[in-house]
Amino acid sequence: MIQYRKLYDRKDFYTLCSDKYRVREYVKNIIGAKYLIPLLDAYDNVRDIDFNNLANEFVIKVNHGSGQNIIVKDKAKLNISQVKNQLNYWMRKNHYYNSREWQYKNIEPKIIFEKLMLDENGKVPYDYKFHCINGKIEFIQIDVDRFGKHKRIYYSPIWEEMPFNWSPILKNGVEKYKKAQTQHKPKLLNEMSEIVEKLAKYFYYIRVDLYIIKDKIYFGELTFSHENGTAKFFPDKWDKFYGEKIDLGYGK
Repeated sequence: MIQYRKLYDRKDFYTLCSDKYRVREYVKNIIGAKYLIPLLDAYDNVRDIDFNNLANEFVIKVNHGSGQNIIVKDKAKLNISQVKNQLNYWMRKNHYYNSREWQYKNIEPKIIFEKLMLDENGKVPYDYKFHCINGKIEFIQIDVDRFGKHKRIYYSPIWEEMPFNWSPILKNGVEKYKKAQTQHKPKLLNEMSEIVEKLAKYFYYIRVDLYIIKDKIYFGELTFSHENGTAKFFPDKWDKFYGEKIDLGYGK
């Protein structure tokens, strides 16, 4: 189903929602600006960036890619020349030509600076990824220690642990992401679920990412083709189980 969408289901609305800069307006209109991570600045060209005007901590992203982020906890230690070289490379790169995820193809590249949002322990927060089918949450993926020993665990919408893993496969045939430890049900789960289904209501499949930071919910991104449609379910019966639920006519 994900590969079908990449090949045949191409809408300008998907491009807007995949643009990490323009999607902010969509989120603001649907659930409100209070769920947005504060935007510090945005640039169309690397040479225009004024690092002197930035706070000591921030996150640098490009709006047209996937996983292309630079976390800055101390600007004084930042190798600005190296960062600019990295950004120039990212700005020339079109994610579509690697993954064939069409929604990225026509995004106008932009560099965005966001406030660095850390949890109460000063760490990057857990990533709550809500997988939605036909506008409804089917299961929730929690990514733990994303910049360390990255692991995942899955829960139902009512926080029952799901008996599967959904992971890319390494060259040696093993799962890239192992199972994380059991996670407590978030106190804000009901509010998270409510805003997720508002954002997901137009799509037959969408992944909505959220964070909880100091008892507040923040929007992460919308993803149309999780793991580029190449991850494998363990056990694989769950692939068919969820695939058969998708109604390609939903939302049209």
